Amino acid sequence: MDFSAIYFGKRGNPKIHEADADVLALAHELDGVALMDDEEARGMPEIEGIEHHGTIYLLLRMRKMRLLTKEEALSGLNEMIRMGRRCPTELYAEMLMALR
Repeated sequence: MDFSAIYFGKRGNPKIHEADADVLALAHELDGVALMDDEEARGMPEIEGIEHHGTIYLLLRMRKMRLLTKEEALSGLNEMIRMGRRCPTELYAEMLMALR
């Protein structure tokens, strides 16, 4: 079954990129977790009952698992912001607190 077609076509929002549809399709097919930051796309997994998180969650999770140092996690976040990722001040402050 082509889950991507379901998410991108029949049920999909035309504002959702094909890559996000593919992420949702794969998470659905493998009973996995969708990793996505696109605000338009983040409502879709909730509708479909798919667990989903953003990249900031991934950084925090990797830090908790000791796969990243505090400095590496902060560097990753700062690099995402430098590359254009929007991060509200409150979220950035929460990230700093979580990494302490």
